[in-house]
Amino acid sequence: MILTIIENFHHLALLNNPFRDDDDIEFVYDKDKSFISLVAVDLTDYIGLEKPVKKTLTIPLWADKKGRELGLNFSQKLTEAILEKNIGQ
Repeated sequence: MILTIIENFHHLALLNNPFRDDDDIEFVYDKDKSFISLVAVDLTDYIGLEKPVKKTLTIPLWADKKGRELGLNFSQKLTEAILEKNIGQ
């Protein structure tokens, strides 16, 4: 079973190559000479600024209404959007 998981991971590594469209970078992968290293990262420790800060912002009425209907936590959604935007750059 572990061998199957590793083989699937090797396949995903080739599919998810972020440089596949870049002609200047060659992604060479030899499963007999390569290894997999699993790394866990706690971004809250990395960012280190988890103290909440009170912010006042203005959003359109329709967005407030829809967010309340959906039971959204506006602070959480804003934080997630900022992280996604920051990490995606």
